[in-house]
Amino acid sequence: MLSRNERINQKKKEQLTNSFITTNKRLKRSVAVLSTSLFMTTVVKPVEMVLAAEKTALGTKDTQVYSTNPFLNQIIPSATIIAAKNDLYASVMMAQAILESGWGTSALASAPNYNLFGIKGNYNGESVNMGTLEDSGGQNYYPINAEFRKYPS
Repeated sequence: MLSRNERINQKKKEQLTNSFITTNKRLKRSVAVLSTSLFMTTVVKPVEMVLAAEKTALGTKDTQVYSTNPFLNQIIPSATIIAAKNDLYASVMMAQAILESGWGTSALASAPNYNLFGIKGNYNGESVNMGTLEDSGGQNYYPINAEFRKYPS
């Protein structure tokens, strides 16, 4: 038999889990559309993007605007360089960063953590402890605290 407070806490956890599941489903649908759009961006202007990214890597100022979204403008040059060097799709990398970081707005993605992909563990011994939901299989989510990598920039 559960006490009243235990039932209230259980109900709050269920509501949080259901909210997370609903948000996750919406994000998955949005990412499918978004990744297609981002891919088209990399196909339509691949040469300009690579040249701009190379300028950034060489330390020159890159003032080119790729999108009306500031987060995309921030990650496109780096994603393009990393993708070219590692035979990856920049669009998929950017879509994953968007999904994991909430368009760069999550506490984990923001300063001073700079973790766009939600990578657990530590980086050069630096980490940040945050609450998250884990899936035990079959969309059975439960809350935990975990150490996530903290990057210098």
